[in-house]
Amino acid sequence: MVRDKAPEEQNLSVTQRLSGKLKATGYGEVAIPSDWTFIDPEREDRALISRIVARGPCWRCWEQTSAWHSKFKGYFAPRFLVKEERQKLIEERDHWLQEKRQETSNLIVYEVGDWQKEGVSELRLGRISVPEGWELLESGDALLTRRVKVRGKYWEYYHELKTKAYDKKLGIFAPANIIEEERRKISSERRTKEYEQRLQRSRKSREKKEAKYGEEFAEACFRFLNFDLVHEDLAWQIAWGATSVATDVGSGRVGRTGKLPLEEKAELAVRAFIRHNFTDYDERLDEMGEPWYHEIRGDAAAKVNRFLEEHRCGPSG
Repeated sequence: MVRDKAPEEQNLSVTQRLSGKLKATGYGEVAIPSDWTFIDPEREDRALISRIVARGPCWRCWEQTSAWHSKFKGYFAPRFLVKEERQKLIEERDHWLQEKRQETSNLIVYEVGDWQKEGVSELRLGRISVPEGWELLESGDALLTRRVKVRGKYWEYYHELKTKAYDKKLGIFAPANIIEEERRKISSERRTKEYEQRLQRSRKSREKKEAKYGEEFAEACFRFLNFDLVHEDLAWQIAWGATSVATDVGSGRVGRTGKLPLEEKAELAVRAFIRHNFTDYDERLDEMGEPWYHEIRGDAAAKVNRFLEEHRCGPSG
């Protein structure tokens, strides 16, 4: 945030205090400009809000409900900006629908309710209908999902988790005839003796790989901790606890990523485990809410560092 600019020229997080006054970090008390308008996230398209926030200026507004609690209220932005972005969105959506690209493009879409009645939301296009003749293949059958996706036409379907850095995948939309065709093929394959034998071999192989990876991950966590010998039992407790959480299959957590080296994944997993189990991070976050997230996270990081230093130095006194 650049404080040499006026508040109305920046993207800010503002809080409406119990007194009714509106305060912004770094600026103190502020007032909503007369030519700005409120954007209700429960009513407006996700795509429109994303455009407005990206273009700016835009204020993310919180309402203080008690001395320590706040809840997210919505956004404030210039009326002209909202009008321009809404018009652009309508034009793009109309053009896209005219070309019938929704039947040939692989999109990422989000839940807005009953998809059969209310459709789905696409980040750029807003709310759109699922193409006729398509159905939802729910997550759970990885083989069937892979087979359907190989056929080419599908939309990935997610539920947005506003408190997480990732979204929950609900499944994929694809032509119903393709889903049914691949389901029949797989059903026939799964009834054969060869498939059952191959499945058993695959399971045993995965179990061995996971067990080996778990041991390697725990050892990397233990090395990062580097505790004094008197705290060796605690070090292994933390190492295996962090491993259990971070390497859980299908969790999407740091232990499952292939983008980071093992030592770095282990450090992140250990710090997260200590933060959640040996500091008051979760309690403070529940009590104070998202507006204080960065402050609480920063305090927790300092406490994690102190925890590591104390145990690496051996017992005090």
